[in-house]
Amino acid sequence: MNSKVLNQEILEKLGEEAEIDMIITEAHELGIALQDYKIKKNKERTPAPFYSEIIESYNEVCEKIASMKIMMEWAEFLFNSNDIEKHKEILIENIKNKLKE
Repeated sequence: MNSKVLNQEILEKLGEEAEIDMIITEAHELGIALQDYKIKKNKERTPAPFYSEIIESYNEVCEKIASMKIMMEWAEFLFNSNDIEKHKEILIENIKNKLKE
């Protein structure tokens, strides 16, 4: 099953509002996971007992990023992907210009 068909089925089953809520939730969870990883990685501790916490936190971030990739596919299905691409190009140009400063 291709992703457009799958996204259409998800939209029909859940509805637009529920999909948007899921995107919001996953974005929030990614932010929390990243913050947790940053805190655990930057704490000055003895490496041995806490290394597993850093690895666990890293894996959580990877899982949340994977989830967000799916959510972004949903978002591009819900919103016009051409408009999104135009905004992306503008943002990239802005970043390039800031790097030149």
